[in-house]
Amino acid sequence: MKKIFLSLAIATSILLITSCEKKTPCNCGTITNDNIEFDSNNNIFYTLTITNDCSGNSGKYYFDYGVWLNANVGENFCITNVSSWMPLNETTIQRVENKHILVD
Repeated sequence: MKKIFLSLAIATSILLITSCEKKTPCNCGTITNDNIEFDSNNNIFYTLTITNDCSGNSGKYYFDYGVWLNANVGENFCITNVSSWMPLNETTIQRVENKHILVD
């Protein structure tokens, strides 16, 4: 009887601990790259590549200049409203270092 009671107590404890576990937001990750892109009309797009904390997948996202300028490689960054960040035209990428375009 004691073994059954002890087993029940352990199972209940495990259930309580796992059900109260705080979930981390899955729209955050580490910035791994930042670039500037230009389309055929010379429109400028500022991009950040972010590796998701939950899935480990990387994605490239488009931001306005102010967000891009203040977001640095290696920092944690959370994103929302992903669907509105895609450019309409094909783009070419310019490599960036310390927020300055690198000339090849």
